[in-house]
Amino acid sequence: LNTGLTTTKTEMVSVNGEAAPCPPSTITTSSTLTTDTSATLHGTWDSRGTDTTTWFQYVTKADYNAAGFDYAISTPQIDRGKSFGTFSQNIPYSPKILGLQPCTIYHYRAVGQNSAGLTYGDTMTFATSGPNCISEPLSKLS
Repeated sequence: LNTGLTTTKTEMVSVNGEAAPCPPSTITTSSTLTTDTSATLHGTWDSRGTDTTTWFQYVTKADYNAAGFDYAISTPQIDRGKSFGTFSQNIPYSPKILGLQPCTIYHYRAVGQNSAGLTYGDTMTFATSGPNCISEPLSKLS
C-alpha cells in the first residue's frame, strides 16, 4: 500500500514528492536581570526550514489566573526567515521588557508561528522586585 507519505531524516513530511512544512520548535527558558520594572526573557526557536515569526507573551499572575494569556502583552515579533534554525539547532531570542509593575508575578511563554502552525513554549514565571514587596514562597509563583 503506497499512501504517498514518507518521513525523511529532517522530519519533513513528503506528500506526493513535495515537502510539507513543519511547525516551529518553540522553547521557553528562564528569565534574567529582573528589576522592579523590567526583565529579560529567554527562549529559542527552530524554524524547521520554513519562514518563522517569533515573540513572547507575558501577563500578570492575576490576569493569567482569570483568563490565561487572553490579556497578554506581546514583545515585538521577529521574522526568523528560513535561514534561522535548522533541524538540529535552536536560535535564541532574549528581549528586555520594560514598564512592568513592581512587586508583581508574571507568567510568560515563547511563541513561534509559520505556515504549518502556531507553537507555544512552556509557561514560566518571574517576579519583579520593589522596595515594599512582600515575599511569597516560590511554590506560589505559578
